[in-house]
Amino acid sequence: MNKSFTPLLKFPQFVTNDEQNTVVNYKPRQYMPQLDGLRALAIFAVFIEHYLEPSNPIRTFLPWGWLGVRVFFVLSGFLITGILLKSRQEYEAGNISYWQGLKNFFMRRFLRLSPVYFIYLITSIFIFPGKGKYLWVFILYGQNWLFALEPTMVSRAHLWSLAVEAQFYLIMPLILMFLPVRSLLPITIGLVMTSPILRGIGIVYHLPILQAYQLPFNNFDTLAMGAILALLHQYHFEIVQKFLKVALCVGIPLLSGCFILLHFPLQAEVQPILVLFMDVVVGIAGVAIVGYTAQGIKGLLGEILHHPWLVYSGQISYGLYVYHGDIPEVFFNHLLPLLSPILPPITPPIVPPGYIAGPWFMFPVYVAIAYAIAAFSWQFIEQPIHRLKYRFR
Repeated sequence: MNKSFTPLLKFPQFVTNDEQNTVVNYKPRQYMPQLDGLRALAIFAVFIEHYLEPSNPIRTFLPWGWLGVRVFFVLSGFLITGILLKSRQEYEAGNISYWQGLKNFFMRRFLRLSPVYFIYLITSIFIFPGKGKYLWVFILYGQNWLFALEPTMVSRAHLWSLAVEAQFYLIMPLILMFLPVRSLLPITIGLVMTSPILRGIGIVYHLPILQAYQLPFNNFDTLAMGAILALLHQYHFEIVQKFLKVALCVGIPLLSGCFILLHFPLQAEVQPILVLFMDVVVGIAGVAIVGYTAQGIKGLLGEILHHPWLVYSGQISYGLYVYHGDIPEVFFNHLLPLLSPILPPITPPIVPPGYIAGPWFMFPVYVAIAYAIAAFSWQFIEQPIHRLKYRFR
């Protein structure tokens, strides 16, 4: 037997029986590279959803974009809650005031997210003059409300998830910084439970599914589940391993069952149930995946997630997500006319409203353009601005 065989997956075990009394001294690592690898897989799933035609069998096999966005939500909830809990510790130690902690958090979030976002919005107006309508809504991160109220509007549709995250960032600091510790976990669990209830109300009143999803509190369950994981790490670390095992054993089978249902002819009948609970199911599985990845997965899967290309892709994933939406339109309207003398004829894709896909052979072209733009943005815009965040510690 080859003893050098690397297992596909080997979960870490951080807590032994002898260590149960020392968990209060646990300090999460400042940087977890495998989480960047996970981000890379999530953004690639979004590419599959947006860059392949709706009839492509790979595209129809799984709801790739939905999965990728929910993984981002769980990750964001976990990491942002961890940052806020660290600020709370600083306040409780007397190092900063409440308001200093809030100011630092919002300034760091602004420096991380807004420059790229605003550059994209302004650039898209110059490239596509007709997209200037409702610009003020996007500037205020209210586009998920806009898409819910105007279901036929598809311009910059991929930005709805950034609005949901921004609204989550407004609520969680108030909960995590001001309320008693004993109330944090129950309130966050309440957020998880509220989302499917609100989606159910939307279904009862015949709200279109996309509208039921895009309103903020309707979509907080996966974000809040990531927050629950961070709260357990901070205040109940002794049960984290058991929690992750239960989440893995429950979430993966349930999620697999949901995917199977999606391929059955009875999909129309089960669709309301999926709308109500599928986000919760993927949240449970996502918590297990994020939790184990944050601790550091061993074996072949860990090596894959730690691969330099995946880690780098995860680092630039925010730019990839923001910029990727308009690339097919830019290619066919602006780049293709310039390249037509040296390229064979390519017919622009005709797809239903809301899709930004194209012929399968264009997939690597779109991805390459997205990477080029995001890499440039990371090197010359995002990283220099990131250095300013150290003024807000």
